[in-house]
Amino acid sequence: MVDAYRYVVRFDDGSAPNYGGVAVTLAICKPIIRRCADEGDLVIGFESLTVRRRSRAVRWAGIIKEKLTFEAYWRDERFRDKRPDTSIKGDNIYAPDGTALVQVPNPVHGAGNVSRDLSGRFALVFGRAWVFGRNAPDLPEAMNLHFTGSAREGHRRSALSGTQLAEVTSWLDHTYRLLGLPAFADGDGSQRNPGCRLC
Repeated sequence: MVDAYRYVVRFDDGSAPNYGGVAVTLAICKPIIRRCADEGDLVIGFESLTVRRRSRAVRWAGIIKEKLTFEAYWRDERFRDKRPDTSIKGDNIYAPDGTALVQVPNPVHGAGNVSRDLSGRFALVFGRAWVFGRNAPDLPEAMNLHFTGSAREGHRRSALSGTQLAEVTSWLDHTYRLLGLPAFADGDGSQRNPGCRLC
């Protein structure tokens, strides 16, 4: 069994989740998901109330491959290009300073976001990700994973069996190919499909 975490994406500007670099990551915002989700879990972001036309429109989805502390995320060279000195939308914005973490200057989050960001404790790295963006398709109602609450209602969590997870990922794969969205390279240089660098 794995968990599926669903939430509404209020702002999809490429920072949370971060679509750049070698992998889709989630290192800011959504602190409860970042703190509680585990490797192998599925995260699905639905269109926000400001752009949503339908209650089941999937903006993006991903399966967690790694769960890193902020210190490990900052020091890992794979994610060097997610720092604000190399990426305008970078989410790698908390640097270790002795035993503390400090927010480095960035255009994404200010001082008012520090406490909430750090309460998530981890940065999530997705091994497989489907970024639909404005092409957001409706998740089939039979999968019973849609999000009907408002953007301010946090997230929902459901347990998924291996069979259910396979059904969801199969639908994501099929829909991604059907829409003709691009693949991008994983950290080891191999092609990941589905997945995309930018929506």
